[in-house]
Amino acid sequence: GGRHMRQQVATGFLLLVDPATVVMALCALATIVVGSHRSSDLAAVVAEATQHAPQANGVTLVMAIALPVLGSILLVVLFYFLNIIYYLLMVMLTFSGTMSVCFVFYPLVENFVKVYTRRESIKIRCVEIPLPALAVVPIALIVVVPWVATMVWPLADVLALCIGITTVAAVRLPSLKISAILLSLFFVYDIFWVFLSGFIFGKSVMVSVALGLAQESAALPLLITMPRVLTEGSSVLGMGDIVLPGLFLCFLYRVDCFISDVSYALTQRKAQRADQAEQTEQNTQPEAAEGAAIVTPAVVAAAPMGEQPLLLPRAYALQEHAVQAVLEEQQTEMSTENAPASALRLLLRRVWHSYFLCGLVAYTMGLLLTWVMLIVLQVGQPALLYLVPAVLGTTVVQGWRRKHLSVLWRGVPDTFLADIAGDAAGDKSTDDEDGAGAAGAEGTVAALEATETVGEGGRSVEDV
Repeated sequence: GGRHMRQQVATGFLLLVDPATVVMALCALATIVVGSHRSSDLAAVVAEATQHAPQANGVTLVMAIALPVLGSILLVVLFYFLNIIYYLLMVMLTFSGTMSVCFVFYPLVENFVKVYTRRESIKIRCVEIPLPALAVVPIALIVVVPWVATMVWPLADVLALCIGITTVAAVRLPSLKISAILLSLFFVYDIFWVFLSGFIFGKSVMVSVALGLAQESAALPLLITMPRVLTEGSSVLGMGDIVLPGLFLCFLYRVDCFISDVSYALTQRKAQRADQAEQTEQNTQPEAAEGAAIVTPAVVAAAPMGEQPLLLPRAYALQEHAVQAVLEEQQTEMSTENAPASALRLLLRRVWHSYFLCGLVAYTMGLLLTWVMLIVLQVGQPALLYLVPAVLGTTVVQGWRRKHLSVLWRGVPDTFLADIAGDAAGDKSTDDEDGAGAAGAEGTVAALEATETVGEGGRSVEDV
């Protein structure tokens, strides 16, 4: 018995340190990081083109409830008819894989084209086609065509990662409320189809479908498969275990961006107040700014020297409660910033003040716990059983400690480029429905110049 136990421990340790396990975890983290970063780029492009925040692809409450139901139906169909609909799946994944590879590699090709050619587009039959859009297609075909011909797992993994990045970037969870509902339902979904479905269908539906999709001779890009180096067999991680937590972490990434922009705006506003006070002392009255100027680092950098806008944007006025929460946190930091801190403490503080980084750490710990339980129980584990409590629990505790729970629950504006475009066009009438939809607020909240007390100190937003 003791010898068998030692063998199990040794095998489990080899599984954890196996290069396949490490590479798989890094691929999952890279998918989430790249997808979250591309999400902000995609939102900026959509907002700049339409002058509206990209809410059409946001997950609603009805969708959050319906997705696990549709996923269950699809899982049962794959369980019984995988051999029949295999080729239909392959056609659908070929198309989506091609589009995803184009999406992932487009920025790299665009930068390459800008460096090595002066042409931005090519005219084909009176239609202007961007040169990067044409150049990225061969890259997609280099990946997709060999996969269709050989169905080998490395190419399937590449396609799966590209599809995962595109999904994380394109689909948006608008708030902690929707995120908690969606992840909780998939938490139950994963447990049922891995552990409890065997009592109804004779064997675990999720495990059976995963094994069918993970065949090395006919791998589909619905999961990541990697043969182990130190032990026998292959490690498998479903794309749902990457994409679903990834969508939530992408929401946290947008929250971090919002808080960063608000902090920047408040700092600029404080500088404006100081300038106005100095001008008042010199008996020079500054002219009042018309409308609500947009304050983002990009806008300030692009403005002529001395003419940078310093007022809070209209989108932030829709999130007055969020701005006040950030202000409270700034005041707390100012009271403690002079205390000496070690490099480790500074690093931990940096991670703690980023919902996204804390979420990534929690996701990594959840993955590690999944593999540990797999080794201990010797049974396939539903990864969401450990990932959902890890990422959701960490965010709730962090939001509670930072007094941001109401901000997270309602959500934050997706983008401010629509407001920028409206101001540039001289549009003085603000359609606040898009910002309010993202924020969960109703109507336009009074500008932040109105006096509102914040925290125990009794300071107002006007004071900053």
